[in-house]
Amino acid sequence: MTTTATPEREKARRQPGAFRNDDDTRNCPPAEPTAGTQAARLLAVLKSGRSIDPLAAWSELGIYRVADTVHRLRAKGWRIGTGTKHVRNRYGEQCEVANYRLVERGAQ
Repeated sequence: MTTTATPEREKARRQPGAFRNDDDTRNCPPAEPTAGTQAARLLAVLKSGRSIDPLAAWSELGIYRVADTVHRLRAKGWRIGTGTKHVRNRYGEQCEVANYRLVERGAQ
């Protein structure tokens, strides 16, 4: 299934700090991940109200491929928004990285 990017969605994608809601229209409550897994550790951080980027996920949670873990949580029904933030790499260059947060049910 392919989706067409609307101008609003493209604009939101490019704005640092802006989160897009990857809308899951299911009405059932999301499934909890198995305790002690990467998904459970990531979800605990997101439920605490924090957002997290790939470097923090790697250094704090031991999750090297956080995008995959987010994908698996979304497949279980969790609404996780993706935003961007600007960081500097080791060479002082400006870079843009993903930033994930839990989206409240019913939020647009």
